[in-house]
Amino acid sequence: MPVACAATAANVNDTLAFERLFLAAFAVMARIRTVFADKGYDAEYHRELCRGFGAEPHIHKRGQPRGSGLGRRRWPVERSNAWGLENRRLALRYGRVGFIIQSLLQAACIFLVAGQLAREF
Repeated sequence: MPVACAATAANVNDTLAFERLFLAAFAVMARIRTVFADKGYDAEYHRELCRGFGAEPHIHKRGQPRGSGLGRRRWPVERSNAWGLENRRLALRYGRVGFIIQSLLQAACIFLVAGQLAREF
């Protein structure tokens, strides 16, 4: 289930969005115990940010061989991204205004969460 989302331009590095995503997720969930991230988020500052909030960072380091073990934990994220991109307006990004894209992304996440909750009850 998506906890937080952020839309950025295509030329924005992943490391610049990490802090905003982590803080947004922490605002929703009172306690985050573990943070899993791939090489795109490899920075000591991110590890310190996680530790500062009491979360254990599992961030794969650049230059290390493939097979970090994140694949088992990463596929739910990739699956959720694919579900979000089923919305045509998000997949092709017709709009150029950032808050419209962010609003559409948040609406897609709300529909994903609502669908999951409907299946549980």
